[in-house]
Amino acid sequence: MKKRIVLLLAFLLFSHQIIDPVSAKDSGETFKISASKKNKKFQENDTLVVLDFENNTGLTSIQHLQKGLADSLTNRLNSLPDSSLEILERSRIKEAMQELSFNQSGFVSKEKAVELGKTIGAKFILLGSVVKSGDLFEVGVRLVDTETSKIIFGKAVLVSGEEAILNSTSYLSLAVADNLGQKIEQKQLLEEQKKIESYQKSEEKNNHLTYFILGGVVVVVGLVTAVVFALGGGQKQENNNTINIGI
Repeated sequence: MKKRIVLLLAFLLFSHQIIDPVSAKDSGETFKISASKKNKKFQENDTLVVLDFENNTGLTSIQHLQKGLADSLTNRLNSLPDSSLEILERSRIKEAMQELSFNQSGFVSKEKAVELGKTIGAKFILLGSVVKSGDLFEVGVRLVDTETSKIIFGKAVLVSGEEAILNSTSYLSLAVADNLGQKIEQKQLLEEQKKIESYQKSEEKNNHLTYFILGGVVVVVGLVTAVVFALGGGQKQENNNTINIGI
């Protein structure tokens, strides 16, 4: 009986250790932000347009961020000091979509996005998407040259929560502008990157606490079960002994 209890307790303690999948991961990988080589400088008369983001999370609760993220990126790129970027108004996108007979969500592919970009006279188009990655959201952007149809720059970050998804445009706008040869202070870029990492660390702490509490509950329930099982087995054995004596 004691051997059973020892084995049961060992199993419960082991399960408490493995029940937290976050702790099993390398935090360096969780906080990794993708890198990309710097592109040639933005040429005079070159233009850029930001298209609506794709919501690949399956969550309708963040559907409004498709336009929200695009608007935020456009505003941030427009407000950069000492920038030579010429950002096209997103209102021209709807007109071009009607001209090309695209429906409201019919230009999500790179090919259609390039066609749309050429129609409105954009040298570069910025595509974006949001996907679910465990308890986090991956917000990514891709810069496409409409003349070559090639993706010349990509960046993705991991964040947690709706507010953090929208705030990621602060870092992503700087990363895009920096890649296009704009005067971006590296100190400012690093500060925004640290903010992204702080979102991730905050989520990781919450996950650790949740899994710790859950693991503790499992251990307590297991201990109670083990004690009840042991007492019940001892009582049964005592009853058997009493019956044998009576015989």
